[in-house]
Order: sequence, then C-alpha cells, then structure tokens
Amino acid sequence: MTLPTSPALTYSIGRVDHPPTYYEVLTPAAGSTKPPVVMIHGGAHTGACYLATPDGRQGWGHVFVAQGYQVVVPDWPGLGRSGYIPLAEISGEVIVAGLGEVLTALAGPAIVLTHSMSGA
Repeated sequence: MTLPTSPALTYSIGRVDHPPTYYEVLTPAAGSTKPPVVMIHGGAHTGACYLATPDGRQGWGHVFVAQGYQVVVPDWPGLGRSGYIPLAEISGEVIVAGLGEVLTALAGPAIVLTHSMSGA
C-alpha cells in the first residue's frame, strides 16, 4: 500500500498556562488566508486523532492543510500532552476554559470542528 505524502507545511506547538492546555499548529508552507480550523477531540482521545489514522495514513488535520487551512489541534486540559490535572479538578468548565484560551491566542475568528463529546 502506498500512503499519501504530507502536504508542505510548517509545524509549531503552543501552550496556555491556566489551565494547562497544549496545542499544535499546522500551517500550509505557502501560508493561508482562510480562517484557522480548530479541531477539538472528543472524550478519551487526544488531538493526535486528527493527525494520523491507526493504520498510519494522514489524518483530517493534513487533509485540511492540503486545502489551504491552518489547523490548530489542542489536547483538553488534563489529557494527553496538556499535563496533569488531578481528576477531581477536571470539569467541563476547566476544559472549556483551556480551549477558550487556545481560541483567544489566535489572531482572529476561527472555524471550530468538534467530535463526539467535545460538541457538548
């Protein structure tokens, strides 16, 4: 099987401090004039689910970059690479606060794509 190659892109990471929230930014190498797409994973996942499929193919993040969008992929506070938060302190409010800080860090409006429990 031949896997598709990744579109030319630049890659960076970011983090907001309170609550600690990690995010990755994939930008077309030529830049983008479109609003960024923020891909928010569902419960029991991390943002990595948008970067690759279990069999190694490119994930949705790369599909959107190939169409000229900057893609922002956060991990919920307390999950994945965002760092530890005691389970008793994780709530919907904490998750929304962290993701809100990621959106605030962007320069303007964004398209928010949610999956499963993140839609709520």
